Formats: sequence, C-alpha cells, structure tokens
Amino acid sequence: MKEVIILFGEMGGGKNYHGEILAKEKGYTFLDGDTVAQPEMLERVSQFKSLTREMIKKFIGRLIAAISLKAFKSNGLVVAQALYFDEDRIFIKWFLNQLGYNVKFIWVKPSFLRNLMQIYSRPKGLTWAVYWLLNKPWFQKPTHDYEKI
Repeated sequence: MKEVIILFGEMGGGKNYHGEILAKEKGYTFLDGDTVAQPEMLERVSQFKSLTREMIKKFIGRLIAAISLKAFKSNGLVVAQALYFDEDRIFIKWFLNQLGYNVKFIWVKPSFLRNLMQIYSRPKGLTWAVYWLLNKPWFQKPTHDYEKI
C-alpha cells in the first residue's frame, strides 16, 4: 500500500520546507497543495481577503484529484497544505483510504513567535502577519491521528 504523508498547519509554519526534506529522505514525490488552487482563490489570498467555504470545498476536490494522480505515479507522496478544517482532513483521509493509500498526517506547528517571524519575513510582511492573525481562529485542532513537528 502506497503512503501519502500530509503536512498541515497554519500559513507560514514551514510545511513546504519540512515536506520537501521529508520527501527527499524517503524518495517520495513532493506536492505543494497551493499549486492546485483555483485562480479565484489565489486572487483573494493575494488581496488578503477571506476564502469562502464553497471555494475551500471546491479546492479540496481539486487537491484530492491531484494527490490521487501524483500518488499513483510515484513510490509515495508528501503533500504540504494548510487544511484549516478538521472535516476536510478527515474526508481526504477517508477518500484516499478508499483508493488504497495509507494516509499519515503531520501537524507542522511552530511556536507563535517563530510562526510570526516567518510570516513577517515575507514581502509585505506586516500585511501577511495581520492576515495570518485574522485567519488564526479558523484553524481547527485535529481530532484525527497525527504526528507533530
């Protein structure tokens, strides 16, 4: 059974950084989930606007399709994506399990200060930091199994 490892957590936490390293160590393919985001999502985020639940649900479908395709073509897959909603993570795991994949979650959770510093170091850092703080309450703690970095 092929393995799919999903790194999740708040923006700016280091999911891509840790995901790329993990994929290289295991000889797996790496997928940055943001690469499958629909244009309207990317535009709203670039304007520091909130995403609607409908946009996120549509994105989850696109993400599952991308994961399924990449996992089918590789020895294993590491995915990095925020996945703020617990129900989305649970659904992704259920769906991929139905396709025969072993799904493992890793919560990338740096300290508040480290996360803030990483966000602030981006271009337009102050704006990104405010956007992160406004979105922070939406992140749902997992009820599913996970490891933590």
